[in-house]
Order: sequence, then C-alpha cells, then structure tokens
Amino acid sequence: MALDTQAGNRTGTRCATCSAALEAGARFCGECGASMHRRQAEPSQTARGNSPGGQAPTFARPKNRNAMDPAVTKELGSLLVLLARERIFLIMHWCIFVVLSLIGFGLAMKCYTEFHGDHMSKLMMSITPMLFINLSALVCLTPIKGTKREIERIEEKIAYLKFSVRFKHLL
Repeated sequence: MALDTQAGNRTGTRCATCSAALEAGARFCGECGASMHRRQAEPSQTARGNSPGGQAPTFARPKNRNAMDPAVTKELGSLLVLLARERIFLIMHWCIFVVLSLIGFGLAMKCYTEFHGDHMSKLMMSITPMLFINLSALVCLTPIKGTKREIERIEEKIAYLKFSVRFKHLL
C-alpha cells in the first residue's frame, strides 16, 4: 500500500537535476540517472507529454541515425573516387585490348589478301602479324583481371561502410 502511494506521487514529478518528466514508479531519472528521492512537483499535466505514461526514457527514444561521422563521409567519398578511377582504367584496358586485336587482325587480313602466292605462303605471311600483335594484346588481359579484382574490393569496402553507417547503433 505504501508503494502505491509513492507511485501515485511520482507520476506528476520532475527531476531536480535535469527537470525532465519522471515516469511513474521509476527510482531513477531516465535522462540523467539521478535518484528520485529529490523531486519537485510538476506544474501541469500537459508538460509531461501526450502519451499516457509520460516521456520515454533516453534509452527508449529513437536516436538520430542520419548523422554520419565526417571521417566515414570522407572515406566513402575517397572510395567512390577510387571506384570511378578503376572503372575508367578497366574501360581503357578493354579499349587497348580491342584496338590491338583489331590492328592485328587487320594486318593479318591485309597480308593474306595482298600477298601474291599460293595459299600456304599467304597463310604464313598472315600468321606473323596475327601472332605477335595479338599476343601483345593478350598481355592486356592481366591488368583487366587485376582491375576487376580491385573494383570488387572497393565495392566491398563501400558496402561495409554503408552497413556500418546504417547499423552503427547495433555495432
């Protein structure tokens, strides 16, 4: 019975330290954590808030999750620039590969069609540019593979940063 009267008295009180509205039956303030032994009377019922139980304690209120750390923003920006640079490199390597292959194929066709001789001689004349120029074009496949791997690594970092920003309250 004594507990019911204490709970009834606490419904209309404010914290003496931070003057936040106190919950019914709470032993400590939800805002600053001060003890409820020192309390002041609340002037009106409207100051407690619209909910029937008063304001929710700090730990129960939704936090501002939209605010990003400036270091994370800076790192995300640099990763996006790196991703764009790597994609440009990938396009450049593919263009070099295609152009060299077309040059090799064009020279091979020119050697085959413009050489006067039998078919075996024409074939031997056309294989030389096809072999050497297209082998140099195949060397471009190694940077293409490395650039793709780097793009995947950067995309993974960006995904982790977005995850950490979105769920930082859980980490």
